[in-house]
Amino acid sequence: MNKDVEKVGMNRRDFLKTAGVTLGAIALPRRLLDLKLDQAPRLESTLVEDLVFLSEKTEKCVGNFVSGASLVVEDFPLHYDENYNLNKPVTIHELPSGLNLSFNDFYYFRDPSTKVKNQEIVRATILPDTMGTHDLMTAVLDRGQFDFKGKYVPALKNYEGIKEKDDEIYGGMTYWVGDGSIYPNKIFNLITAFGNILKYQEKYGPLKKGYPYSYTNMIQLPSSDQYLKGYNSSYMRVRAGGVCAGSTILANAIYRMAEKTGVHFDDTYIEPRVAHDLRYPLGPFAPKSYITDTTVWIDSEGVRDFRMVPPAECYISPKFCLIPNGVPTEETSSDGLGILDKDTGKYTYSSDVTLLLNVAFTKNPPEETSRGLFEVKQEYADFRDTRRRNRPYKIGIKKMMGGAQLVGNYKWEEKKPNNIIESIFPSVDLNVEPFSK
Repeated sequence: MNKDVEKVGMNRRDFLKTAGVTLGAIALPRRLLDLKLDQAPRLESTLVEDLVFLSEKTEKCVGNFVSGASLVVEDFPLHYDENYNLNKPVTIHELPSGLNLSFNDFYYFRDPSTKVKNQEIVRATILPDTMGTHDLMTAVLDRGQFDFKGKYVPALKNYEGIKEKDDEIYGGMTYWVGDGSIYPNKIFNLITAFGNILKYQEKYGPLKKGYPYSYTNMIQLPSSDQYLKGYNSSYMRVRAGGVCAGSTILANAIYRMAEKTGVHFDDTYIEPRVAHDLRYPLGPFAPKSYITDTTVWIDSEGVRDFRMVPPAECYISPKFCLIPNGVPTEETSSDGLGILDKDTGKYTYSSDVTLLLNVAFTKNPPEETSRGLFEVKQEYADFRDTRRRNRPYKIGIKKMMGGAQLVGNYKWEEKKPNNIIESIFPSVDLNVEPFSK
């Protein structure tokens, strides 16, 4: 965060609003360097060059929805000061149905390439509740038109009833992390942890309002031998390393649940609750990590737990998508851990998949089952074994991928004031007047 912003105790978004930053016309990047549209024809309608931002139509709103069909999401990398990181490419994923997601404002764009009489309108949003990177995630929701009253009417919905689903989701978080930030054993351990949570719910039913639930007991951390070696936040090898990502995901989700049910976050858990020394990064519209970050561990002195107290009866609903990212499995560690850099003496993380873990507190039982997560875990193990041994690749990975896929990525062209994302989330040089004042 820029020091000038820190002085007045404002985050960058509020600072930009106070400074009077205005939103202008936009266009998607004209050249998608690594993305071949003939390989992804479903995206072609959203990747137009000259969309015009309709700032007066922006709807200030927040809520939840369940994706009802494939959803195209763009990942815009940010620095920690929330300016765009132009050294990293923008990544595009196609996400499946059944994800419990949230939206932050609706943005509308006019497509001038269509006839004036029937000019198409594109609706987009920010996906606010993301974890694992400090990136900005945006989604094109659908296309439609404004009726004679000025109300937006979608032509074809890419989801089912975005606002109608709001009451079924109390709050959620999507952990989105890939090569360089996660290692295979951590993925296995998280699948095991949430598989055990599903087993618990399949046996005992929904979580009860006002009743404390131990995260470590629900995932069977003290007693289970299912977990693999991993790392804690101090990069020490420990059993079940990485499951604390699950406790942080749930802490963020229950934070949103507290907001929705009108209770204070402090009333949704039992003290003590401890944060990591190095907190998990969250997206710019997510809760603050210094409030929600939560770790768990077991040592000779006992168990450090996260004990949740749901403010309403609910289920924990997880969804895993393991998306092959092009990294050869042989370039990851054969033991599923980090790779030692002999020059620095430090371990680096390498992963042959990008992990998307969507978790929400919901009114209805989860679609996923403990058996289904066991199949995900087995498919990922087979995927790694087959590729590492250079065997003919004939195994199925449909369950593992969960309907998600990497579509491609593109590099930033020269920075232009009419870039699509600049209309939704402006980026400015805070050292230039009037911001430097």
